[in-house]
Amino acid sequence: MPDLPQAWRGGFDEVAELYDRVRPGYPDDLFEELAAALPRSPVVLEVGPGTGQATKGLVARGARVTAVELGAHLAAVLARNLPTVDVVVGPFENVDLALGSFDAVVAASSYHWVPAEARMSRPAALLRPGGHLALIALNQVASPADRGFFDEVHHVFSRHGLPGMHDRIPTHEELVPSFVDEIVASPEFADPSIHRYRWDQRYTARDYAELKRTDSNSRAMSDPEARDAMLAEVETLIDSRFDGWIVRPLTASLVLARRR
Repeated sequence: MPDLPQAWRGGFDEVAELYDRVRPGYPDDLFEELAAALPRSPVVLEVGPGTGQATKGLVARGARVTAVELGAHLAAVLARNLPTVDVVVGPFENVDLALGSFDAVVAASSYHWVPAEARMSRPAALLRPGGHLALIALNQVASPADRGFFDEVHHVFSRHGLPGMHDRIPTHEELVPSFVDEIVASPEFADPSIHRYRWDQRYTARDYAELKRTDSNSRAMSDPEARDAMLAEVETLIDSRFDGWIVRPLTASLVLARRR
């Protein structure tokens, strides 16, 4: 994923309750893989947890989590959902944290918001020697499971000027998660292992439109009425041509790298 405008990263906080309700979680197998690499009851720093979509998987496997969330509203929902988590509000790159004290730095669908100059140096400073950087992502992939919906809806998004639209998306087999090259190039980390999991999600027309309301590019639209019109058109497309439901083909990935 290319770097996104930093001005976009605060938009999620405007819809914290909706974000909590509609954003998908991650596969159990992914957390089992991560847990197997970490010590028992690991001390984990999570970057950009949102309202806890991945945090709950860490906590369920015994992790003691400090979660650094930029958005105050998102952080409040996270604290409500998972009261045992230590929630810190602020940007990961410069909040006050104890150096060399974490077994893992984990980020799920958030690391593209960390400034490039901090993405390797900051976790390296926070991790104990031998600790892990674990980057989790959800990527939409090309698959016949979508029944052609995303080819059609792309034209809707483009016509409404949705920012941040990209070209061809890879298949599950072709997907290379973000930041692998940065980790390989960093002297602080050993070469990463990469794990992929199929994680298709099914949505009604309304549920998919609500999900799109929490996307960074939708939040970046300057005219709320234009956003509402676009999403109404998306709902109509799903109801009229796709029997009221669609499948969003996703690959969940885990990139795991040990601190040298």
